[in-house]
Amino acid sequence: MTIKLAVVGLGYWGPNLVRAFNEVSEIGVSALVDADANRLEFAGKIAPHAKRFTSIENMLGEDLNAVVLATPAETHFELGMKVLESGKDLFVEKPITLNYDEAIQLSEFAKKNERVLMVGHLLLYHPAYIETERRLREGGLGALRYLYARRVNLGIVRSCENALWSLAPHDIAVSNWLVGKNAEAVQAVGFSFLQKEIEDVVFYTIKYQDGIIFHGHVSWLDPQKVRELSVIGTEKMAVIDDTAATEKLKIFDRKIETQRQQFTTYGQFLSIQTGDILLPRLPSAEPLKNEAKHFIECVRDRKKPLSDGFSGAKVIKILNALTESLKGKGGWVEI
Repeated sequence: MTIKLAVVGLGYWGPNLVRAFNEVSEIGVSALVDADANRLEFAGKIAPHAKRFTSIENMLGEDLNAVVLATPAETHFELGMKVLESGKDLFVEKPITLNYDEAIQLSEFAKKNERVLMVGHLLLYHPAYIETERRLREGGLGALRYLYARRVNLGIVRSCENALWSLAPHDIAVSNWLVGKNAEAVQAVGFSFLQKEIEDVVFYTIKYQDGIIFHGHVSWLDPQKVRELSVIGTEKMAVIDDTAATEKLKIFDRKIETQRQQFTTYGQFLSIQTGDILLPRLPSAEPLKNEAKHFIECVRDRKKPLSDGFSGAKVIKILNALTESLKGKGGWVEI
């Protein structure tokens, strides 16, 4: 089955999606949609055989299987519903919507009408994160204790959203995936330095079932670019550094045991075990192409995506609760 798809929204991220889907699809991208003629022309150079449209309504009448939506987040619900109602499958960039109820509506509609709905949570298709999830699932790290992430840089400063909504969805989606349990409560504190009431830096915590904790730090006001996740297990620990040119994943054979039979002080009761640092060989595949391939496979084979609408909705539910905590000066908010 040949998959024919359109990309809607050709601003900051859209051309990257055009490139990825154009390279992994059998026939390339079939249609491009944007109200800006200059953006259409630029993306048209990436996918020269694609038909061009200035409105999504005109495109939806075409013989297409799926639509890739990369418009501003506030339009995702309305435009996404139009795509699904037209009988086409939908890939929507993160966040799926800006509130939980709309995310659930989209997901339920897609499920009821047997449409594929996938959310662009890119890191779930990153080789280092995939390998970490595999090791955790197979018990290679032991039981999960906690996770923490830093996603900071100097810029890009946004005026339409704060650092939490701009940066945290990546790590929240990964945390939900790795933990595999429902979040119970969240807490967030943030600070606005550059623009009034738009937080430039946010520190946040998610408490999951069984006491597992995830802590995140996001900022566009930091001297260095950091994209790092640490996963702490009872047997081993993993650190992902996505800014590293090589060795993006390190597995530390380190732990603290509390199984000694005889001790006179608490310090003797604890036994620190340090071993080797493993550098797993990772595929050189580009995460964005992995993501595009996965969507095309799901459309062709009618499979449920790894990052489906309901998983995207869970991310929004957490973001909504974190926003409530921010406004409440850092209090815990139950989910």
